[in-house]
Amino acid sequence: MSKFVLEDVPVDFATEQLQGELSIQQDDSGRLGLSIAFDAGNYEGSAPIKAVPGFSPAVTIEPAYYNGHYNEGGRESFIKVQAPSVVIEYEPGIDPSELVSVRYELAGERRDVFGCNLVFDNRSWRFDVKWDPYCYGKALHEGVDYVPLEAALITQQLPYGQIDSATETVRKVLPCLSFALGGMVGLARMEIFATGAKPVKQVLFNLGDPERRSRPPVPIDQVAKFVQWAYPRLGELEHKLKFSNLLRLIVWARNEYVFELQALNLAGVLEFLRYQFASNFLVPSGKAKRVGDRFVKMKSGQPVSRKNKNGKEIEVIWSFAEIHREMVKEFQLSRWDKDKFTNFRNSIVHSFTVPGSDGDSKIDASNEVMHYCDTLVLAALDWDKCVYRNRFPGHKFVVTRPPDSTRLFGPLPV
Repeated sequence: MSKFVLEDVPVDFATEQLQGELSIQQDDSGRLGLSIAFDAGNYEGSAPIKAVPGFSPAVTIEPAYYNGHYNEGGRESFIKVQAPSVVIEYEPGIDPSELVSVRYELAGERRDVFGCNLVFDNRSWRFDVKWDPYCYGKALHEGVDYVPLEAALITQQLPYGQIDSATETVRKVLPCLSFALGGMVGLARMEIFATGAKPVKQVLFNLGDPERRSRPPVPIDQVAKFVQWAYPRLGELEHKLKFSNLLRLIVWARNEYVFELQALNLAGVLEFLRYQFASNFLVPSGKAKRVGDRFVKMKSGQPVSRKNKNGKEIEVIWSFAEIHREMVKEFQLSRWDKDKFTNFRNSIVHSFTVPGSDGDSKIDASNEVMHYCDTLVLAALDWDKCVYRNRFPGHKFVVTRPPDSTRLFGPLPV
């Protein structure tokens, strides 16, 4: 995405006790840099920041957190400001029925992905990607390890009063897009235009540092198809598996630089899946009863029990492996080694040690779990019905490394 700079905005801050000049910068990763130059007073705390009356554009930062002080030597002082977003209005008071176009600027890592048309919530969208092969190729040739994504989701002829609904659609799409591209994609900026491309409003979101390491689980040439296919299925899966959280967890795990922390995140994904599947599949089906964060086995409406070594009747608990085995059946996965995944989770959680005799085997173990998580997401979305329709009748997803070291959905992580 392009950088944004707006300087020398006269503002009131510190509950209008102080005045100064605000500078706003947003870099190509979506990170906001905010500062106020002022020449009187001392302040530390939080309060809204607003452009002084009569100044255009009208800038508002709320909430805002800042601190600074005035040097008695007469030198100008600066306040550093932290805030989740900045609102910039060029045309305040626009009628809710007026039709506008909205451009949602996205931030993330560059991919060889192309623009396309999409439909979400019965509304047409354009996934617009700026493509400059010379600059991109030059950056890669020079060994640059991060090239910013220059892309946006655009919709037109939208009543201004429906902006919030459109923004919610974008936020719903982003986890899918992040998962498909193998790296976190965030909403960095919303730009609203009236007829004739007249700017109405901008909202800048502070994304911080981007995630910069990724292994896309969806082939790049199928990203648009994947997002379009996944979107109408998200509602049901959100209810059953808290699906947007699952996608974010997998993306965070994939982009973790420290290997041990990546493995810990993956163990967390496995635990997240255990709890969500048991809560939303086994309990409603009458196979389990939740007790705290554990699940008691149920049969014919009654808890299953057994005698312990002291002869006392105790309720039987669903094990980690048993729950994942039921999940594998539900989503028609095949060749999953429950003992291997249980050992992985236990080794990480209990001793923060990745199972394996050497570095390569540890990496293989971690990649195998990542591959399983990716495949479960794709299976939950019935992705094979889209990609392999009429080609593999009765096909079941494969979650372990096939003989040719590829999987149905693209190359395995290496």
